Amino acid sequence: MSLQTLSSADIQAEKLDSWGFRAGAKVEGTCAISGKSISKADGVSTGIWECEPGEFDVPNRPNVESVMILKGYVKLTDMDSGSVKELRAGDAATLEKGSSVKWEVIETCRKFYVIA
Repeated sequence: MSLQTLSSADIQAEKLDSWGFRAGAKVEGTCAISGKSISKADGVSTGIWECEPGEFDVPNRPNVESVMILKGYVKLTDMDSGSVKELRAGDAATLEKGSSVKWEVIETCRKFYVIA
């Protein structure tokens, strides 16, 4: 068994790798993303992801993702119901398989994610 831990300070200070720009960004050249994969095993991925301001859609999500916002400010809009949720540091959300969500990154967002 492997146990990995990261303190809050470690997560905030973690150097991330450039992952280019978020596919599907509404305005070209926005939503620069970076991240670090922490673990990939048995169909579950965990890591840290950061995105600069911009907007993008995730239609018909192919998996389940749970996130904890570490810094920044985002608005998530359920594209089916129109319901809007605002998330800031300390807030969490689960995006279900099959959901369609519009992301509006208002302030550069860093999140810890679990994808299964």
